[in-house]
Amino acid sequence: MPDRVLLPGDIICTHTGGLVPWLIRRLSRSEWSHVALYIGGGEMVEALGAGVVRRSVQAYEGRRRSRYCMAWRPDCPEEVKARACQNAVEAIGYKYDYSAIWGIWLAIWQYRINRPNKKQESSRFFCSELVAVAFHQAGHDLFNMKSVNLHNAAPQDCIMGEGARVAGWPAT
Repeated sequence: MPDRVLLPGDIICTHTGGLVPWLIRRLSRSEWSHVALYIGGGEMVEALGAGVVRRSVQAYEGRRRSRYCMAWRPDCPEEVKARACQNAVEAIGYKYDYSAIWGIWLAIWQYRINRPNKKQESSRFFCSELVAVAFHQAGHDLFNMKSVNLHNAAPQDCIMGEGARVAGWPAT
């Protein structure tokens, strides 16, 4: 997806095949299995099994198992989006939060109850937690649900607020 369509601060959502993405969609009752934050210049920051990394958005183009991607633009000032991007960039190198994934799935099965034992400041992230925390630290909450906190947000939660769907594109 070219720079003329994406803007820094856009949230990239993907729907991919495979067991883990299917479980994420199924258990979170979401259309999306993964989110990343577009930071400009054709790059995004995302939390993967290898940890928080910076990658080209072209990584999604031609992915054999990707069904489609969509970008969502949060309704907040540009300076907030810029700070959210900076927050995500500063998290590069943090480890992936595998333990939180199990907690989220348990919480989802228990009607999305907050996990009070999850630290509010973390050096480990999973994809939607990274995006939610980056915006929260910039002064904008992506969702306003008392049953979901920043540290148990599912991909769908990151795009529940006011905003505009930017574009969808099929992965080739």
